[in-house]
Amino acid sequence: MILSLGLIVDTSIVVVEGVHESLRAKRMNPTDAALHSVAVYKAPLISSTLTTISAFFPMALMTGIMGQYVKHIPITVSITLLTSLFVALFLVSALAAHVFKNFKADHQREPLLDRFIAPLRVWYEQKIRSILTSKFKRRTWVVCMILASLITISFPFIRVIKIQMFPPFNANYIVVNVEAPLGSTIEETDAITQQAERFAEQVPELDNFVTIIGGSAIGITGEANQGGTGSTSVNQASITINLNPKEERTLSSIEISQQLREQVKTITQGDVTVVELESGPPGGAPIEVRALGDDIASLEPVALRIQDELEAMAGVRDISTDIEHGTGEFYFTPKRDQLEFYQISLVQLAGELRAAVFGNDRIKIIENGEETPIVVRMDYRNEACKNKLENQILTQRDHVTLCNLSAKDIDQVQRILINTPKGQVTIGQLVQVSLNPSVTTIRHRDGKTVINVKAYTEDTLLPADAVLLLQERLKDLVLPTGVSLQYGGETEDTAESFRSLGRAMILGILMIAFILVLQFNSFKQPFIIMMTLPLALIGVFSGLALLQRNFSFPGFIGIVALSGVVVNDAIVLIDRINTHVRRGLSKLDAISLSGKERLQPIILTTVTTATGVLPLAFANEIWADLAWSIVFGICFATLLTLVMVPIFYNWLEKSTWWINFHSHERSLTFAYSCIPPMGNYFRDLESG
Repeated sequence: MILSLGLIVDTSIVVVEGVHESLRAKRMNPTDAALHSVAVYKAPLISSTLTTISAFFPMALMTGIMGQYVKHIPITVSITLLTSLFVALFLVSALAAHVFKNFKADHQREPLLDRFIAPLRVWYEQKIRSILTSKFKRRTWVVCMILASLITISFPFIRVIKIQMFPPFNANYIVVNVEAPLGSTIEETDAITQQAERFAEQVPELDNFVTIIGGSAIGITGEANQGGTGSTSVNQASITINLNPKEERTLSSIEISQQLREQVKTITQGDVTVVELESGPPGGAPIEVRALGDDIASLEPVALRIQDELEAMAGVRDISTDIEHGTGEFYFTPKRDQLEFYQISLVQLAGELRAAVFGNDRIKIIENGEETPIVVRMDYRNEACKNKLENQILTQRDHVTLCNLSAKDIDQVQRILINTPKGQVTIGQLVQVSLNPSVTTIRHRDGKTVINVKAYTEDTLLPADAVLLLQERLKDLVLPTGVSLQYGGETEDTAESFRSLGRAMILGILMIAFILVLQFNSFKQPFIIMMTLPLALIGVFSGLALLQRNFSFPGFIGIVALSGVVVNDAIVLIDRINTHVRRGLSKLDAISLSGKERLQPIILTTVTTATGVLPLAFANEIWADLAWSIVFGICFATLLTLVMVPIFYNWLEKSTWWINFHSHERSLTFAYSCIPPMGNYFRDLESG
């Protein structure tokens, strides 16, 4: 709604301005003035409204989570603009006829705004005439605009403006995640958490905090280890630190997080990380590198090398991998020569080992058609335990185990005897036993085993810059056969989101061009109007560079919105030029007079649109770039439209006035048919 606030009054401004002009300059009565204003402006207003909707509508076709995130924008703007068009043509015009029924042109004081606009009109008419009559000035303006467009559009590519997904967000709370070593008890996790709580109590902007032992906070960043899954484990804990309201704080949540992050580094008994709320929809970590292959053993050294390189980079923090090791596993490596000597196969050896550890359930009792497995297990109880009378009565039969039936160490398993064709032999003689770290989880992506390395960045380092630096540091890394690297995280999300929004923008521009061709029944004049889009980009990138802001996804949405907004002034201006050409004015007189007449509504619509979205720049950090893009883009495009549109019109429109008249009459047929005759409507209103 805030985005469309400045747009909904544009059509009403044009209609009321037309009514007022007819009353003062043409001495019409209020009803005829209202009818004349609607008749003159309904075609360009319908076109300008449809072009604005065309710019926003393709955003509703975006897919993925980003599409869900922005789809409310085109829906809201489209409904609002269609409603504002109806109000301007039917209600505002009728209301103007009623309000101005006692209007006397000779007895009206000069409007306050005319004191500023009237001298500006005279100055503008003189300047535009001097430009149009000078070939050197025209060419100078065109060359300067082309150079300015090329230079400013290159800002994101030459790193004058850096690209990021969403700007930093000043949240009302932050989270401290604690992860004790695997196998820790809940008491040990609590002891580490209490150390982190002491730092939380010292936060200067603290309101309160909540601690969860045996789990992680839910709904912070979408990451499993940072609250996305809410998984529970006795070696995990989280502290949610609620801060004072923003207006009562001197520090932002980003600054507080940075201070707290430095403090918790002194906790060495476990892994303690500080996570602030991410702006935008839930996504991955800013930096994510995927090592893909067929064997987890070949991927782990690569992932650890990437982790080491990230830890050596300034501005990178909270580096982690999703390698999850257990407490360790015993690996039994068969001795091939011993197996061959005792004439025992690997399958037999594996079966004996499984029966020794888990038991044998191949025996089943069938009763009433249901099978009940009988588990035959190795008895590892010692003699003292077996000789106790109570242990002979109460056994596993009643789910009560008074003696440990499982092996208490690996030596007991190795001493188990196996029958072979050459006599009995212990398992230990047939295998080589080693204790190795165990991987508790093996992840897959696109059918391949994957290890993800994730990291976060400080405010001084953008994720895209960090990825470029990491790629430079890894250029000498020799990957094992079958192993490849993929870069994901915010870099991947940004690229995909920008591509999707770029496709939506291209579709919107094509729809705008189609509407303009229908409106003007010409290819030249739509081309002139579309040339205002690069003019808007000059303002957008120059403004962001001036404010030292990054080019974010909301800023790109602002550019998409501008593609439908900045053409409105050019539509109204060219429509007025065509009107004067039809009346027999020379091309130079028609252009200068039209610019003079349309100067006030063009300035007013620009000011209302810019001021309508300007509060958004200060109300919310997420949408600030969108607001600044529209403000700078529409202001700069309006100023240049008043110069460049006349220059291009003077250059491209070489045909005689009666050809323009004929084509214009045909182009208005569709637009006029959209609005029914309104004479009776106004007369009924005036009489009743």
